[in-house]
Amino acid sequence: MLIKITFLFLFALLLAGPAWADTEVTDSTDVSGDDAFEHVSNSFYVVTTYDRFGDYSGCAANAGLRFDSLGIPQGATISSAIVTFVSAGNDAGTVCNLVIYCEDTADASTFSSSTDWGNRVWTSASVSWSAVPAWSGGTSYSTPNIASCVQEVVNRADWSTNNGLVVGVFDNSSDTDAQRVYRTYDYGSQFPYITIDYTEAGGASSQVIIIGGH
Repeated sequence: MLIKITFLFLFALLLAGPAWADTEVTDSTDVSGDDAFEHVSNSFYVVTTYDRFGDYSGCAANAGLRFDSLGIPQGATISSAIVTFVSAGNDAGTVCNLVIYCEDTADASTFSSSTDWGNRVWTSASVSWSAVPAWSGGTSYSTPNIASCVQEVVNRADWSTNNGLVVGVFDNSSDTDAQRVYRTYDYGSQFPYITIDYTEAGGASSQVIIIGGH
């Protein structure tokens, strides 16, 4: 009887597919053009040690972050996607409200100019990041789960495993000067990274991907 039960258990494991251990992959942003921000007073910044989002001197500040070599196959199921920032200073502000999208393209390029930024098309899926708490310098802060935005991109027929993914963080009627400022690639360390949990299409495996130096 014991032999029979053991055989049935092993057979069930084979049917379920391989039980892979969680995998952690780290890939730092490669160039200045992997992070940028727009100040809606017609300024666009690519090479800067600090980027920001929220309200900056009465105008919206919107930020973009690009991650590549994600290793996520087309059609994978995204269960969690979170971007983490390290604050560049003490930002109390008052009410900082944001909304997050991904760029709706199969292989997002680096940032170059305000024209380039303005021509990007964003996902229909979005996630609100409302009433962002005060930030303290040198402390890490994370977005809500933006899996729905990432899922829309990964579901594209032309998405491929190591393509670039851009996340856009936009002001959403924040109070005046309610901004959050964070360290970028040009700071030299502690720049933003994304953590994604996913399951491959048709499989039972789950992997954790961390993108970006920290």
